Amino acid sequence: MNQFPAEREEGLIEALLFISGEPVPSLRLAELLGKPVEEIDEQLHQMATRWATDLNRGCNLIPIAEGWQMVTKKEYAVLLKEFFQTLNKPRKLSATTLETLAIIASRQPVTRQDVEMIRGVSADYAMGQLLALGLIEEVGKKQGMGRANLYGTTQEFLIHFGLRSLQDLPEKLQF
Repeated sequence: MNQFPAEREEGLIEALLFISGEPVPSLRLAELLGKPVEEIDEQLHQMATRWATDLNRGCNLIPIAEGWQMVTKKEYAVLLKEFFQTLNKPRKLSATTLETLAIIASRQPVTRQDVEMIRGVSADYAMGQLLALGLIEEVGKKQGMGRANLYGTTQEFLIHFGLRSLQDLPEKLQF
């Protein structure tokens, strides 16, 4: 599959990560380049180390959400924040929505009724918002009568909160 000489592979990896705009699993890169995943992982770690120390680069390469992603360096945050204030403003999550998301993340898979029992109030609005934002999704049906929908977090959840995997969540959240 890979028709690029070895000395150009890093540039190809960079281009793939750039156009993706989201984490790309090492396995996918290995498939595209026709190389073992261990070799690609090693190459990505080496690239990440070089990028982090190169003062002329505007981006870093980080492992996130079980993949690799290009992100801008933190020292540019103030200028980038100012720039993006003129563009689409991201929606902030309300306390109610965050609480609902925390319950789902810590107890998944979970039904709407389970969330409502823990919160003590209706979860319709908050769960609708989380579904619309792509932070949660239906992950199955509960066994038994009624077969209620089960919900869990998405890859977008990991990206939104900067988590590599669900194992990065605290062990136990108190409710």
